[in-house]
Amino acid sequence: MSVCTMTGSAAGSSPFPGLPARRYVDPEALRLECEAVLWKEWQLAGHVSDLPAAGTALRYDLAGRSALVIKGADGTLRAFRNACRHRGARLVEGDRGTQLAFCVDSRLRCPYHGWTYDDAGRLVHLPDAEDHPGLDRSAFGLAELPLATWNGFVFVAFGTAAPRGSPWLGSGAIPADVGASAMRRIEEPVIERVAANWKVVCEQMLDRAHIDVAQPVLRSMCAETPRSSVHEDVPALEAPLDGRSAATWSVRAYGSALARGATAGAAGVPCWRRLLLGSNTFLDLWPGLVRVIQVLPEHATATLVREVTYARPETSSAARSERYLNARLWRRVRRTSLGLCERVQRGLASQAAGPGPIGSGELALRHFIQRVRNAEVDAPEPASTEGDTRPTARPTRSRRRSRA
Repeated sequence: MSVCTMTGSAAGSSPFPGLPARRYVDPEALRLECEAVLWKEWQLAGHVSDLPAAGTALRYDLAGRSALVIKGADGTLRAFRNACRHRGARLVEGDRGTQLAFCVDSRLRCPYHGWTYDDAGRLVHLPDAEDHPGLDRSAFGLAELPLATWNGFVFVAFGTAAPRGSPWLGSGAIPADVGASAMRRIEEPVIERVAANWKVVCEQMLDRAHIDVAQPVLRSMCAETPRSSVHEDVPALEAPLDGRSAATWSVRAYGSALARGATAGAAGVPCWRRLLLGSNTFLDLWPGLVRVIQVLPEHATATLVREVTYARPETSSAARSERYLNARLWRRVRRTSLGLCERVQRGLASQAAGPGPIGSGELALRHFIQRVRNAEVDAPEPASTEGDTRPTARPTRSRRRSRA
C-alpha cells in the first residue's frame, strides 16, 4: 500500500466529450442512473471489525434503499433488506453517525409491531399471532441480499442476485492485500452534505488536472502531479508522497514523518493511491491507513459524502503523529474539494454549460464518464434554473471523535 507501482498510458487524441449539463440537474436522470448503475453494483457497507460479536449489525443506505448486515451466532455475516415484512418499518437504525447497532440474542425485532426475526432472517415471533390465523411464517422471512467480503471490507448489493463483473473482488487490478484486513475504524465517520450532483463529486475526485491548479495542499503533499490510469475496470489516481520542501509546516512535517518510515511496515517510496470501486465508492490508500469515501446521492443536486478511516492499532508516538498530520491535512483537502463541487454545480445549473472535452491524460475520469454514459440514460430536458436565487445547502459535518 505504501509503494507506488501502478502506471497508465495516455489515451488517443480524439476529443472525448463530457456528459450533457442536464444529467447533473434532472431528478429523472438520477432515478435512471440509480436503476441502471448504482443499485446494480456492489456497495461497500462496512468492515468486518465493525461487527466483532454475534448480534452486532450495521445499516447501509443508498438513494432511498436500505440494507442491514448482521453477524449471526455462528459467526456468519448476512445481509437483508432493512424492512420488516409486516408493514415495512426499518429494523435497524443504528447510531446516527456510525450506523452500527446491537441486536439482543442476535434477533431483529421490529419497533412497530414486534415481529421478530433470527439472524438468518426467519420470522420467529409474532406478538399478535392469533390475528394472523394460517400465516405461513416461512413465506415472511426477511429478503436476503448478496454479500461479499474483500480485504476485510463488507459489500452488499441491492439486487436478488450478486452483480456480475466485479474485477476488484479477486482480480489483479488491485494488490491482493492492501493491508485493510487487520485494520479497524479509528475515527467517527465524517458526513458532509454537498449541494452538488453525485457525478460532480465523483468526477472531481478523479480529475487529475485540477490538482495542480485548485488543490494546493494535496499537490504539495505529492512529489509530482498524480498519474491517472485504469486497470481492469478500476480507475485510479496515484502519486509518490514527499512534501519535505513544501511551504506549509504541516506538509513538511508529514513528509518528514513518511521519510522516517514511522508507519509500521512502511517500505520503499511512500505513495498515495485513489481507487474507484464500482461507481461511487473510493478507497484512498495512504501509508498506514485506508480512507473509505462514499458518494451517496440524496437528490439530483444534493449528495452525502461519507468518510471512514481505518488503520492498524498503533502504539508508537511516531505512527500516531503521522496519522494526526494526515488527518489535519486531509480536512483542508476535503474543504477545498467540496467547495469546488458546489461551484461546478452552480455553473451546470444555469444550463449554459455544454459537454466540454476531457483531456487525453484523464484516463480515470474518462472511464467513469463512459461508464455512466453507457447506462443509456435518456431523461427529458428540464426547465432552465438560470436566475434562480434560492439558497443552496451548505456542507455540514458530523462530529468527529478519535478512537485511535
